[in-house]
Amino acid sequence: MNLFFHMNHESILSIDNFKSEAARLEIRLTNDQAKQLSTYAQILIEYNKHTNLVGNAAPECLLFDHILDSLALLPILNGLQAKKSALPASLIDIGSGAGFPGLVLAIAKGDLKVTAVDATNKKVVFLQSVVEALDLSKHVRIINARAEDIANSKAFRSSFDYATCRALGALPVVCELTLPFLKPGGCALLQRGSKQIEAEKSMAQKAVAQLGATLVESILLDRQVLAKDHYVLIFKQDKQAPPKYPRQWKDIKAKPIF
Repeated sequence: MNLFFHMNHESILSIDNFKSEAARLEIRLTNDQAKQLSTYAQILIEYNKHTNLVGNAAPECLLFDHILDSLALLPILNGLQAKKSALPASLIDIGSGAGFPGLVLAIAKGDLKVTAVDATNKKVVFLQSVVEALDLSKHVRIINARAEDIANSKAFRSSFDYATCRALGALPVVCELTLPFLKPGGCALLQRGSKQIEAEKSMAQKAVAQLGATLVESILLDRQVLAKDHYVLIFKQDKQAPPKYPRQWKDIKAKPIF
């Protein structure tokens, strides 16, 4: 049984609880960051009562399955960024949904410029309401569009240091929809469950070369904190993706790249 199952909502979403749980992932949140994450969760709980954004908006589920799961990318992101320029980094979050992991990373890393992309209007309206409520507009922008429709725009193509995508399904689909947005040298941080991870890795190592990328690392996240086997696959963009990618959605689904 989850440790927090019998805790009330206020305890689970308290500033101190956010800080202490993040610390178990070796992440030090400030009081302001913890307060923003708490407020974000509370806004989502209320919004989810009338507009379905997540399947389970119970506080303990939001904390562990969504917010901490998103925060687990932060040490990896910081480690990658430490090897690069000190200039603010940019990240695109494809299929951002309720904002995981994009908005969570924007809150926890104030110098990160985040672009959250989603094709569903109700999700975009929610994301924009969170950005306004938490005063994130200086470093977060929300785009209402399909990834494959904007990927060849000069404003987006090969423009980002990092890419994330948490909710669009199979790895071939996720790779094709994220990698074309990366600058050469940029990295996609793609979260995967433990099922079929070895098969996916094996196929991806060969196939992502079509997209100008290389699978460089697979990281198992802290199963004690997140209570599940969960991986992050890191893909490095070696050169710009060929202009034919990403294809239209029907073609991506009908004939995956691997």
